[in-house]
Amino acid sequence: MNILKDGLSHIALSHIYDPDEDTYNIEAVKRIEEKNNNFVVINLFDRELGFIYRDKKADSFREIADKKLKFINRPQNSGTRILADYILNREKLSPKNIVGYNKEVSSHLEIAEHIAEGKADIGIGNAFYVDLFGLHFDRVKTESFDMVLDKDFYFSEEYQLFLEFLKEEDIKSSINGFKGYSSENTGKIKI
Repeated sequence: MNILKDGLSHIALSHIYDPDEDTYNIEAVKRIEEKNNNFVVINLFDRELGFIYRDKKADSFREIADKKLKFINRPQNSGTRILADYILNREKLSPKNIVGYNKEVSSHLEIAEHIAEGKADIGIGNAFYVDLFGLHFDRVKTESFDMVLDKDFYFSEEYQLFLEFLKEEDIKSSINGFKGYSSENTGKIKI
């Protein structure tokens, strides 16, 4: 979002989880705004995050630790990693309790690939890739994937045309066609 703050972009895409407020993106935007109230947060889509696994199911980090399952993680400061760290802390565990917790990959696709190839037993990712790799999915959280934009750009003709495009039934239907994705909040202003 720094490129937005520095005026290098009109729109930034974001899915940063704030465990204290149990929200996505709002607190992150408030932190960069410094009370200038320059940004608007609008939902692009929602998607399901959860434990992805092949044949070694676990419903919690406690169970992952007890079964000594090999975990694959997302990078620090990514929305999924912040969620994983929060859940781990809530379960009163340390990364040391989870085999592979510090092994990071850069995408949800790579989470699914590592599990499918047997390089890991379980990870947290979005549901989209599980069918592609013949994996299983147990939902943990619904993630809000949002657009953050400068207020001036929000009122521009270009953005208003894009917003109308997002609200078209064909577009919403396309979003809903992806496993674990929802257009129920698409286009709604969050702040």
